[in-house]
Amino acid sequence: MRPVKTFSIAAIAAVAAMALIGTSSATAMNTAICSSNEGGALTCAPANQLKTIHSVANGVVFLTPEGPITCKESLLSLTLLGLASPQLSHVTSLTWSGCTNGANVCTVTTTSLGTELFLKTAVNLAIGQFHNMELSFKCNIFFECKYGGLPTLHVVGASLLDDNTGNGGIKSDGSGLTSTSPLDFCPGEIVPDLFWAALSPVYVKT
Repeated sequence: MRPVKTFSIAAIAAVAAMALIGTSSATAMNTAICSSNEGGALTCAPANQLKTIHSVANGVVFLTPEGPITCKESLLSLTLLGLASPQLSHVTSLTWSGCTNGANVCTVTTTSLGTELFLKTAVNLAIGQFHNMELSFKCNIFFECKYGGLPTLHVVGASLLDDNTGNGGIKSDGSGLTSTSPLDFCPGEIVPDLFWAALSPVYVKT
């Protein structure tokens, strides 16, 4: 197993801010994930800045050259570290269940939780990025493939309008996970297709 690199929170924030700003139209504004729409205001009162997010994804799909790996459910929990640019969070739990590849039963395991960073890009929208996260895929008894990289996602805030966002959540954007396995038969990249729906309303503020 390849070692997972660790960095200080300050170093992660600096590197991630450059990467995220480089892939979005965001400026260096602060980002806060908020529990209230604040009457439509752009800012979030300290009392409403979320400390944790719990979310669930149903019907997860990982697209691979060997056919899709599907999971019935994924649970994601985050601990947010407060107003910042970007806003940092620790991934405290990330689980996958009911996974298959065709007729084969698969075990998908998060072997490194890492951190996730959020940077506001527009009203009630942000870009997110995982750092130091690693997933293990084992679809039979003969091999195991591991994936990491710096996948980006979209954070969609809850809306008072009927636009099917519900409580809001975190949505994959088509970026892939890259192989961290030395095994030649492991695909070089797999692409997740999922939406972690927040269990209570989230709003993207400053």
